[in-house]
Amino acid sequence: MLTRKFMTVREVADLAQVSEATVRHWIKEGGLRAINVGREFRIIPRDFEAFLERRATRAAPVLDADHGATLQDPSKGQTSAPGGSPPMQKGVGAADARDEVTKPRTNAKTSGDKPTRKVT
Repeated sequence: MLTRKFMTVREVADLAQVSEATVRHWIKEGGLRAINVGREFRIIPRDFEAFLERRATRAAPVLDADHGATLQDPSKGQTSAPGGSPPMQKGVGAADARDEVTKPRTNAKTSGDKPTRKVT
């Protein structure tokens, strides 16, 4: 006996605050798992929840009052400097880690360069 409750495309659209066409697009692209029932789709609530989890962004950094302007990522327990730069490494190689962040790109064109064209 079937004990699961299915959701319609309209119910999912209402919950996600998007259009029904958007939900159908998610289904057709393979992002949202659905069951094809005739000409309509049905979605299992846990599949919709899994879809939302996959599309969620990381947790926002939180200001750490004890360390002044230091930001702390609650999901990883790491601290980083303001602006989103990576945390500094301790020990050998810390200077190398800083250099990688601040090195200028070597293949970048300057603003005055114009592309050259060969005339044949």
